[in-house]
Amino acid sequence: TSLTEDRHSLYSMEFYGNNDYIDLGTPSTFSFGTGDFSISAWVYLDTSSGYQWIFSTGTNFAFGFDSSRNLQLWVGGTATTPTFNINLNQWHHVVATRNSGTVTFYIDGAAYGTTYTRTDSISTGAYNYIGTFNIGQNHIHGKIDELAIFSRALSSDEVNDLYNGGSPSNPMLLSGKPVAYYPLGEQARKPGTANWRFPNEVLQGQ
Repeated sequence: TSLTEDRHSLYSMEFYGNNDYIDLGTPSTFSFGTGDFSISAWVYLDTSSGYQWIFSTGTNFAFGFDSSRNLQLWVGGTATTPTFNINLNQWHHVVATRNSGTVTFYIDGAAYGTTYTRTDSISTGAYNYIGTFNIGQNHIHGKIDELAIFSRALSSDEVNDLYNGGSPSNPMLLSGKPVAYYPLGEQARKPGTANWRFPNEVLQGQ
């Protein structure tokens, strides 16, 4: 499904796979321990070349794709990879949730039929990025939009609400708001020759 003009986000951030990334600093909101979490994003991949990460906290926690475009969740140094992939050159909504240790993956509002048990502890790393696993490796080649991170497990109905038939809805409208929300386009600023700055809509900071 293509994103249309009536979607919540009219812009996205494009990454070219060559050391493009967004540095999030070290926000403590990504320290989930062994508790529940969800991560939601819209992605558009241009290539299947190598691993491509949407979000990561150094070597402790990451969410993205392997070289076959299969979704992958990296927790505590171990990868969980469902064997289904997304199409290139097409927008997709991807989600991973953990509910009492049970991890569920979603693509375009639908849950993948297999769940996984992952109880590893997740803490904020020294490196927290959008678009790479670490500086210099596994950069994404494509677009990312509407990245939202929750300290709870989204229900299947909430995931479907975010997918919204292919027209992204605002995660801030959910009753349990995210701990971080990066629209990745709206209100981005580039002051002079400095790096681009992207707002976290939860904190109203950049």
